Amino acid sequence: MELVIEKKQLKKYKLETRKHEFKIYSDEELIYTAKRSRMRPIIEGMTKIYLYDKYENKICFIKQEGWLQRILINIPIIGSFLFAMCPYIFYKDEVRQGYLKWQGGKVNTANAVGEINNDKYKIHDDGRNIFIDCNGKQVAHIIRDKFMPYEDGKYKLFLDEDFDKEIAIMCTIFIDIDFSETRSIFYNF
Repeated sequence: MELVIEKKQLKKYKLETRKHEFKIYSDEELIYTAKRSRMRPIIEGMTKIYLYDKYENKICFIKQEGWLQRILINIPIIGSFLFAMCPYIFYKDEVRQGYLKWQGGKVNTANAVGEINNDKYKIHDDGRNIFIDCNGKQVAHIIRDKFMPYEDGKYKLFLDEDFDKEIAIMCTIFIDIDFSETRSIFYNF
């Protein structure tokens, strides 16, 4: 199965920054949209990403939880340690299903892990290619059209037919958002 995700940065609002909209297509037909926003009351706030079907019904969402980690990641030096990484919790039908979390990696690589519905995920990102492994088997290959933190862009997803496309979409958006934020934090030092 092949999907395309198009990312657009939306207008910035007073309390919200880095708001994005994602449109997901299969055979050039819109099948999902996703919206990402972050509240910024004092420091960089918690990110929320919602996935909707083409009729704007909410399918699932991921959101950061853990204010202490969100504060720690903004402190120079401390923010580069793994204990400061804030997890994203995956919800479907308002029920917690698992998590995704960035765990660091080599230069130019953002690696993440997660567990959703008792399946273990590893996400490998080499800059342009993203690979999703589920329980030790590669189930998705995603190609980023360019290095694009905070910019408009496009992803092509190639999925196993039996792999949950909603999880693949959320993993792709998670790595896009987390990759952008992590790079910007580390590039400041």
